[in-house]
Amino acid sequence: MLARVRARLRRRLAGKAPPAELILFWPRAAFEITDHLRSLRASILPEGVIWVITPKKGCLGSNGMPYLNQTDLIPLGLAAGLVDNKTCSLSGKESAMRFVLRKKDRSGAPGGRRPG
Repeated sequence: MLARVRARLRRRLAGKAPPAELILFWPRAAFEITDHLRSLRASILPEGVIWVITPKKGCLGSNGMPYLNQTDLIPLGLAAGLVDNKTCSLSGKESAMRFVLRKKDRSGAPGGRRPG
């Protein structure tokens, strides 16, 4: 899957050199999502995005994640200080929800603008 993503983006995948413009996150269980999003939040640019990729209804994720209704993702992102602003279908088996920093939080993010 990552090879296909890399080919599609035509960019290298980042290592541990934040901040990033885009992070793709495949959770393994619902209970880990908020904590991981909190951690990932610190690694994105102010205008960066985190896509949370989950299996569609009736499907099991390649990493063992069971189906999670996307409406249940929204409060998990809010608890991490992120808001959702887009959903999409990635394949017949996976969906994704995009999370971003709230506009009011963007100036204090890594690489963020400082009031001047």
